[in-house]
Amino acid sequence: MTYEMSPKGSQSVVNGSHIYIVIPVHNRWELTRKCLLSLREQSDRRVTTVIVDDGSTDDTSRAIELEFPNVVVLRGDGSLWWTGATNLGIEWVLQRCDATDYVLTLNNDTTMKPDYVETLVGIAETEYPALVGSVAVDSRDRETIVDGGPRVNWWTASTWSDNVGRSLSTSLREGRAQSNPDMLAGRGTLIPVACFREIGLYDAKRLPHYAADYEFSVRAVRAGHVLVMSYQAPVFSVVDASGVSTKRGRLPWKSFFVMFASRRSPACLLYRWRFARLAAPRRLMPVFLVADTARVVGGALRDQLLSARS
Repeated sequence: MTYEMSPKGSQSVVNGSHIYIVIPVHNRWELTRKCLLSLREQSDRRVTTVIVDDGSTDDTSRAIELEFPNVVVLRGDGSLWWTGATNLGIEWVLQRCDATDYVLTLNNDTTMKPDYVETLVGIAETEYPALVGSVAVDSRDRETIVDGGPRVNWWTASTWSDNVGRSLSTSLREGRAQSNPDMLAGRGTLIPVACFREIGLYDAKRLPHYAADYEFSVRAVRAGHVLVMSYQAPVFSVVDASGVSTKRGRLPWKSFFVMFASRRSPACLLYRWRFARLAAPRRLMPVFLVADTARVVGGALRDQLLSARS
């Protein structure tokens, strides 16, 4: 694999830790632009943004270089997917960062308030060596929580997220500033660079697109890190911007069956089995694998049939 880097983008580090924001992208330039505009308004200026453009065909890299000349652009060949692209950005960071710096993994379908980075860093420094995630809120109303902290029951393979559907402002008024989830998504997670040096990068070989962020956070916990979900530093997420799923309505039957083998789908059984082997407690792994397979296939079939009747 080869890649190119924009010659622009280096910034001097002011007092304290520096924050490197790594964002993998593949097309969707308008979403990327909104994300970068949001980052340009951040109150914390100790930031370098690294875009990993994995084979976009909509001239994303050129558009970034013209409008955002201080953003570093790395280019992949289209084969990296989320995990490989994120790793490429992190590798670039690890060659340049100091031991006290941070990596913030982010998706390009998100926007943030101007104090977003500053708030995350404040929590991370208080909770060090924690990984600090961002509550995800629906970008359409900037209020409805869509991910308040992933949870998992390894016995039953049940997964859920705290406070989904609740109001963010109500949660904050009730004193819910942060929680300690079981896993963290890559959509807005601040990670000390020391964590990558200790446990390695995301597992691009076995989890090239989905679940690599969850597996990494489980691995970090096993190494002694704490997971924190911040409700004070939300990301406003474009809901259903990607992925193949029956949650958004009935699929053609061919697409339905392909979904269980597609890298683009969170229901891909191969990668769910790999996640089970890597992340589940060893003694519960067989139970989790069987239960998760039954839950995913059964749930998708239920959604498919109910959608067909409606």
